[in-house]
Amino acid sequence: MKGHMQCPGTRIVAVCDRHDIEYRFTVIESDQINAFAAPGGYVYFYTGLLREMENEAELAAVMSHEIS
Repeated sequence: MKGHMQCPGTRIVAVCDRHDIEYRFTVIESDQINAFAAPGGYVYFYTGLLREMENEAELAAVMSHEIS
């Protein structure tokens, strides 16, 4: 990702309907341009995807998709 951005995950989780889940966001070192979620609130982002992002709004869109 270009520049330093703060993770918007906390703000997204605060307004989602699943307050029974503790979400964990993890970055995986890989050139893959992808993200995925696993049961139990685990959300993973590949560095390849993060490097392609231009701003926090793009990160928030992917996070929202994975959280949902």
